[in-house]
Amino acid sequence: MPNRILKESIRTSDSINELSWFEEVLFYRLIVSCDDYGRFDGRVAIIKGTCFPLKNVTNKNIEDALNKLVSVGLARHYEVEEKPYLQLPAWQSHQNIRAKKSRYPSPEEGNDITSDNSCKHMYADVNTSNQMQANVPVIQSNPNTNPNTESESYTGDSRLDVAFEEYIRFRKQIKKPMTDRAIQLAVGKLQKMSDDVEEQIAIINQSIMNGWSGLFPLNQDKGNKKTGKKSTRFSNAHERSYDMDQLEKDLLGV
Repeated sequence: MPNRILKESIRTSDSINELSWFEEVLFYRLIVSCDDYGRFDGRVAIIKGTCFPLKNVTNKNIEDALNKLVSVGLARHYEVEEKPYLQLPAWQSHQNIRAKKSRYPSPEEGNDITSDNSCKHMYADVNTSNQMQANVPVIQSNPNTNPNTESESYTGDSRLDVAFEEYIRFRKQIKKPMTDRAIQLAVGKLQKMSDDVEEQIAIINQSIMNGWSGLFPLNQDKGNKKTGKKSTRFSNAHERSYDMDQLEKDLLGV
């Protein structure tokens, strides 16, 4: 993920000044999560898992903050083929665009989502009474059945996304498919174990190669434990020194 630019003008921005602390933090974290065209997945589960992997925030927190960003013109919420996306409108004025193609469709390919109907795009349809009783919004299942499509993003890093997609396919092969919630938790766990992309990819590859359904820190064991050999009293015989003259005398009984 390329470095992003924050200009000092944000300190006196009227739009930024209208935000709460949480809304402002979400805006900055979206900046470092968006692709090179300022676009990102518009689903709450993905935004929450990517922008706040270590924070205890709710889906409602994310939804309300997104609506505020849209209302002050700092974000655009739209849908393409019934899937929600985000774009930061002033992106090209402040950021360097390196990629030749965006990972996500443009707003011109779809329609804007208003605050009145945003929930139906972020959450699945459930029985109203059950939802009120649980008091927890249900995250919508991923309508995209092709995990390799360029419009899908799990981590915000293209290389890590490729590895994570392999992990998702692996989970399907071992009959343990992942829900959106499981994906969110796995991304958070991966980022807790390491903030280095190469190490995160290695962690994923380790699970796939060993047939593990979960993600675990890299195995750093070496020596006998790594080779699977057991230590015996003869293991270090080649390292011992002997008095050959004394051995000969002992054998001859001299």
